[in-house]
Amino acid sequence: MIDGRSNRQKINGKMFTNGNKLAKSGGVAAGVFIFSALYLFISRGGLSSLASLRTLIFFVTGVLVTAVIIGLSAELLQRSLSKILWNSITNPLSPQAIGRINAIGGAILIVWQIVVTFLFTIVAYQWFIIYFVR
Repeated sequence: MIDGRSNRQKINGKMFTNGNKLAKSGGVAAGVFIFSALYLFISRGGLSSLASLRTLIFFVTGVLVTAVIIGLSAELLQRSLSKILWNSITNPLSPQAIGRINAIGGAILIVWQIVVTFLFTIVAYQWFIIYFVR
C-alpha cells in the first residue's frame, strides 16, 4: 500500500494520462479545426472570405462543437482503452512498459483526433457553403 492506495490503483490512474486530459484533447481538436477551416476558406475563397460575420460564427461554433464532441469522445476512448488494457494484464508492468504504452496510446489518439477533426471540418465547411453562402 502506498498512501492508502494499492500499487495497482496508483498505476491504473496514471495509464494513458497526462494532466488535464479533456482540455488537452479539446485543444488538439480545436487547433486542428482552426487550421483546417483557415485552409479551406483561404484556398477556396481567398483572404476576403475570412472578413464576414458568417465566417466568424462558423469558426466560433465550429471550435466549440469540435472541442466538446471530439475532445470528449477522445477522452472516453482513452479511458476505455486503458481499462481494457489494464484488465487484460495479469502481471504487474514495469514503469518503462507503462511509459511506452502511454506514448503509443497518446500518439494513436492524437492522430485519430487530427483525422476525425479534419474530416469534420470538411463536412462542416461544405454544409456552411451550401446553406449560408449561396
